[in-house]
Amino acid sequence: MGIDPEPEIRHELTANTTVFPEKSDDFFAARKKEDVLGNGVIDLAFIDGMHLFESVLDDFIHVERWAGPHTIVLIHDTVPADALSVKRERQTRFWTGDVYKFVLCLKEFRPDLKIYNLNIGPSGLCFVGNLNPASTVLSDRRSEIVNRFMDIEYSTIAPNRDSLLCIRENSNEELSRFLAGILGRPTQEFQAQMQTLRHDVQKEFSGKLQAECEKSAETIRELQAALKKHRETIVRRDQALLQFNETKQALEKWRAECVRQKELLAALRDTVSRRDASLEKLKLERETTVRKTEHLQQLLAEQKSVIDRRETEYRQQKELLAALRDTVSRRDASLEKLKLEREALVQKTECMHRLLEERNSVIDKRNAEIAAGKMEIEKCRTAVIWRDEALEKQKRRIEELSISLEKHRAAIDKRDAALVKHKAVIAKRDEALLRHQAAIAKRDGWLAQNRRIIDDKCVELRLLTEQLMQIRNSRSYRAGQCITYFPRKLRIVWRKFRNRQKKQIAL
Repeated sequence: MGIDPEPEIRHELTANTTVFPEKSDDFFAARKKEDVLGNGVIDLAFIDGMHLFESVLDDFIHVERWAGPHTIVLIHDTVPADALSVKRERQTRFWTGDVYKFVLCLKEFRPDLKIYNLNIGPSGLCFVGNLNPASTVLSDRRSEIVNRFMDIEYSTIAPNRDSLLCIRENSNEELSRFLAGILGRPTQEFQAQMQTLRHDVQKEFSGKLQAECEKSAETIRELQAALKKHRETIVRRDQALLQFNETKQALEKWRAECVRQKELLAALRDTVSRRDASLEKLKLERETTVRKTEHLQQLLAEQKSVIDRRETEYRQQKELLAALRDTVSRRDASLEKLKLEREALVQKTECMHRLLEERNSVIDKRNAEIAAGKMEIEKCRTAVIWRDEALEKQKRRIEELSISLEKHRAAIDKRDAALVKHKAVIAKRDEALLRHQAAIAKRDGWLAQNRRIIDDKCVELRLLTEQLMQIRNSRSYRAGQCITYFPRKLRIVWRKFRNRQKKQIAL
């Protein structure tokens, strides 16, 4: 399975191969291990994505959750080459980023893991084993780990790079033992598998390694030839010393020569060390030249495309030149016609000169008339000046009027404000009048009701008076009792009637 947001597939994929065009965080967040692998686990994982420490850390956390006890994780770009190629921001064509910090992180926070950082070209490969899917140390302390290793610079690690990053040389036996301890397989079978892998790797990097080996072999041969010459000189000097053992002067000379030879040997050793350093520099220069050659090849391809474009443009320009030649020939024919027309025009110009002389005489007469007109114009100017002065006076008068108008407008604004207030007061009074009218209407209704009641009471009084009169005329005992009862009732009715009249008068 391949996980890459922008995959570049250049070969046909087999039936058991799938590529997921998405980011690794999205892949592991959207899927479960049982849905993808069933009851199985990841056997081998190769992490080579974004060359940043935190992205490698996230990928490793995801892979370990789906791993088993014999899972092996390979991490690329774990052996830094120089200070420029390990920066977080890419500044060179060959760029490894700060992936090497992940080895330091595993050593500090996960000492239970087995790490084998192999120094192979071009930027190393780290083998990690003994994974634990139940471990949550890296996921729980992710922010702490990122803050801890984000500000570490390569200059602090460079003096002890090999020991801090657990860098080991490319040894088939040591690697087979390491992997056999993780996989639990016999070493012979694993060695056979590693040999096949090694052959595959050697096929890829054989050209580069052979060229480097040839250069190193040439330098070694040169050093061996220099050493042979030096040995021959030493042998000759030994023979000379044996011949001159008889005299002390010869011994002293021989001692002096030995001292010189030691100095020469020291100088030769210095030259050898310098040559080793120069060889390392040459290796680096060779890498830079390889990069430059790749860049030059790209530039050559671009230049070829530009040359092809220019050839097409050159062909188009040839066609345009042919068309221009046709147009030039046509223009030559048109020029001959124009020459004939020019001769006719010359004749016409002579006639025009004659007409111009006649017109000049007419113009002189008109100039005299214009001079007389100028005198009249000057008179008009004086009149215009007088008019300008009158206009200025009128402007002043207008300004004064505008000032008075502004004052009048201010007064009008004040009056408008007073009118608005007056209208508000009138509106309030109208509302009060409406209320008063409603109250009066209510009172009129009440008075009408009182009048009806009074009329009813008057009728009752009349009836009572008639009854009284009848009782007075009667002589019975029973009538005597009625005489004493009815006057009281009349008094009560009369008091009520009087009280109502008083209330109406008060209202």
